[in-house]
Amino acid sequence: MINKLHNTHKEVLSFLMQDTKIINVKQGFFYHVILELFEEDSTFSESKIEVKTGYVCEHAGIEKDTSINQDYKKALEIIESDEESLANEEPLAKKLFKKLKTQVHENIQGKIPGDNDSIQEQEKMKLIIIVACTLVGLYFCLYYIQKKKRRSFEPHGFQPSVVTPTQIFRPISVKLYLIVPAHETIRFSSGTKIEAAKLKQLIDASSYFFCNTIIDNNKLSLETPSGPIAENSYREMYIKIDITDGKDMIGAKTRYSLKENLKDTARCIIEEIAYLKSLSGLENFVRV
Repeated sequence: MINKLHNTHKEVLSFLMQDTKIINVKQGFFYHVILELFEEDSTFSESKIEVKTGYVCEHAGIEKDTSINQDYKKALEIIESDEESLANEEPLAKKLFKKLKTQVHENIQGKIPGDNDSIQEQEKMKLIIIVACTLVGLYFCLYYIQKKKRRSFEPHGFQPSVVTPTQIFRPISVKLYLIVPAHETIRFSSGTKIEAAKLKQLIDASSYFFCNTIIDNNKLSLETPSGPIAENSYREMYIKIDITDGKDMIGAKTRYSLKENLKDTARCIIEEIAYLKSLSGLENFVRV
């Protein structure tokens, strides 16, 4: 089955790159490629195709209305992820994903293009299509295995514990960046956990914020505190927090949205605290 999937990668790539309905999609290209792949299979009814597409996209962090550049960055992120990003409950999922990723590298001739604006849009589309084939191929592998396991246990009158295709990926970890008054950070230090309730208080106190999986911090002008922070200090402080299962917080435009989508069960770790020397470099942040 794996070999069959490998052999069809190039055929699918060639077919979709000639499909004007797909190539002309400018928003949500990654999503629409996955949707198209499901539509070409008769395994699911029409009413379930969008649901299955949603499952794969949700767990891979793929959005419906992203640009080609955003989809391209997501494809690179998936390629560079390792098998540990998959659900621990299904070792076979890791094995399948590793084999299918090998085929991705073979199709791009062992060279992953860099994440920059000089890459031609057509090349970005090709890579997105290859990664989409990988994700959908993994879905069908797990779907097939699940059916086989169920059939083998049916005569015995009980259901086996099997992974569903929606359990392929672990929750997505995100980075939350806040600019807050220095006195709000007195109780915290780099490398420590922060409860969701306490983090919500920090969000309320923030004047700027940004949440995504990655961000270029090189543009920020930061200064590490050399001593204790004064209790009455209102100097602006930069704080970076890693949050597990925070994909719903990505791209939030309001503090309310950040707090509403911060799960109480999320594991939050403070990664960095520093004084903000100037407002330069905050172009991507949301100003409250």
